[in-house]
Amino acid sequence: MLIGKTQWPGTLTKKGMFSVKSAYHVLEDEAQTKHVVQKGESSNIQRKGESTIWKKIWRLPGPPKIKQLLWRVAHNSLPFKLNIKRRGIFLDTKCPVCARFDEDGAHCFLKCKAVRQCWRELGMESFRTQILTAPTAEECIMEVMKLENHARIMVAVLLCRWWDVRNKVNVGELMPSSQETVWAVVSLAQDILKDEDNTPPHRRPQKSRNGQCLRCII
Repeated sequence: MLIGKTQWPGTLTKKGMFSVKSAYHVLEDEAQTKHVVQKGESSNIQRKGESTIWKKIWRLPGPPKIKQLLWRVAHNSLPFKLNIKRRGIFLDTKCPVCARFDEDGAHCFLKCKAVRQCWRELGMESFRTQILTAPTAEECIMEVMKLENHARIMVAVLLCRWWDVRNKVNVGELMPSSQETVWAVVSLAQDILKDEDNTPPHRRPQKSRNGQCLRCII
């Protein structure tokens, strides 16, 4: 419809017509402008940080499934019980594995009694406590990326494997023993490391004299 003197500034289409779509675009532009003014350059910094962590995850050797899981852990986008509750869905928020505490990312991967046993049997308890000190999910994954290559791969594989275990228990399947889980983690990690060793030299990241990846430095 045509708008007279009471029209909203900027809500007309090119043909001088008012539409819900044109008004929506105005409101969206205003919201985006306020967001940029309030946050200044922080949004650019955040995007740069996200790009950095994604590059680190993507360079990790191994199947895409593991990389995608790490990305989702960093963004706290996995369907943990507490995450589902925050979306307004009523449910029991207890951990499906231990049934003792509310389930969030930290509990699922680092604090649950069953997963702690796997960390210990893998000889990675010190890495678990190191990662647990990070204040956010993204910083937890950044701590994982800082580990040396073998430990980084082992932790990544454990997180992926444990998420599979958790999902099976969540739908009523029997949970494998910690020995079975650890064996699966070690087996896959060894395969990944073996494949990495067999990668042709021209496809490997270049190294500087101190062992750092030149692409990371640049």
